[in-house]
Amino acid sequence: MMKKLSDICRSEFSRYILAGLSTTAINAVLYTILLLFGVRYYFANLAAIVIAKVYAYVINKYYVYCSVCHTKKELYSEVWRFFVCRGGTGLLDYLSVVFLVGFLDFSAFYSKYVVLIGIVFLNYYLGRHFVFTARGSKS
Repeated sequence: MMKKLSDICRSEFSRYILAGLSTTAINAVLYTILLLFGVRYYFANLAAIVIAKVYAYVINKYYVYCSVCHTKKELYSEVWRFFVCRGGTGLLDYLSVVFLVGFLDFSAFYSKYVVLIGIVFLNYYLGRHFVFTARGSKS
């Protein structure tokens, strides 16, 4: 039983959940702090997204997917794929919050959190299938 529990905790998906929670926390906390300091929600959201994406690359590469690139070309390709995919989800995140707040008059605080739920699942799928491919993985 303990071995099975240990295997579950060491699984890629479990590592992604932990990494995703920390990335989401950075995104949400930074966004909230910037709002509290009077930064407009669209600037606060952009700053939070950019910082969270850089953090997400590092933690996903080394902790979640244990990706190994053998050449600079592989590394550049991986970085490119990551930031294209995460740029897309970042743009979706940004525009969704702008839409919810600016057009539907939802709360700037709660809109961000609702949007992040869907973004986390989309990021996992893209990371596993398009960015950190088995080619460069230690696991």
